[in-house]
Amino acid sequence: LRRIVVGEDFRFGHGRRGDPALLRRSGARHGFTVEVAPTVARGRVPISSSRIRRLVLLGQVRAAAQLLGRDYFIRTTVEHGVQRGRQLGFPTANLRIAPNKLLPATGIYAVRVDLDDVTYPGALSIGFRPTFGGNTLTVEVFILDFANDIYDRLLNVWFVQRLRAEKRFASVPALLQQMAHDVENTRRILARS
Repeated sequence: LRRIVVGEDFRFGHGRRGDPALLRRSGARHGFTVEVAPTVARGRVPISSSRIRRLVLLGQVRAAAQLLGRDYFIRTTVEHGVQRGRQLGFPTANLRIAPNKLLPATGIYAVRVDLDDVTYPGALSIGFRPTFGGNTLTVEVFILDFANDIYDRLLNVWFVQRLRAEKRFASVPALLQQMAHDVENTRRILARS
């Protein structure tokens, strides 16, 4: 380790008591330099990793993208699910999510899916499948106009816009009607972005 670059508001250690000055003193003792980068802002909004994480957690992926300079994305693989989407006419790819992965709030999102250097439009659900009494968080994507087997394949999923919150529907036909509407909204959003 020869050099560390931190932001002006960088804090570390117990109670976040460590700051760039303390890090510089430590660097002098241990043979590394510390560079303090100025705060970067977009307009009047400071850009910070904690602000971006907060926006993602709230499902505000468009606002997060403005600060990142690109859409927020996750890299993941496809795992086997219970095939409910296929039975309903919306075959979904169930995504394997690491326990510490930063995910947006539960809900439905318009996404772009990269697979083998091709980008596909998709509608993604993060949630507990409340219409079916689910209690385990699942992340699954319906890739529009796509029917290939992609189990264990690596995907990049780019979050473009949150469509709506997760909702429990009174019946499967009501859910299917909403899913069709979500796909229509996804096509419209991705066509203009």
